Amino acid sequence: MYKYGGIFVLFVVSLGTIEAGLEFGQSCLWAHNGFRRLHQLTRDLAYNEDLAKSAQEYADYLSSTGKYEPSRMVSEGTYSENILKWPDYAVMYNKNATCRHAIDQWYNEILFYSYSTTKSTSKDHTIGHFVTVCMFEL
Repeated sequence: MYKYGGIFVLFVVSLGTIEAGLEFGQSCLWAHNGFRRLHQLTRDLAYNEDLAKSAQEYADYLSSTGKYEPSRMVSEGTYSENILKWPDYAVMYNKNATCRHAIDQWYNEILFYSYSTTKSTSKDHTIGHFVTVCMFEL
């Protein structure tokens, strides 16, 4: 079950400056809301500085430890999150990689989402990232 309290999006990146972080966060929010508007019964998300700070701290932790695991807030059921770790070579070849690129990847799981069963139509493909972008309840 996904809570409507918030979404916790993590990117294992170094944002450099506060301004760069805010710009990145706003682009993530814009991309999420664009996809959410394609579906009924979803509402726009709002930017939350405290949540963004927590997400960045956790992304920094993952980056420093090399781990790739859900945060404590997700395991407690407080938030839902999607984590993307771009390999260095992907960023190296695409200097303009944006949050939209990541959300496009997650949203493309719609190809395997069954609205009648709310499950994946393929045993080889997950739908959890797509569900989290739209925050459907399962």
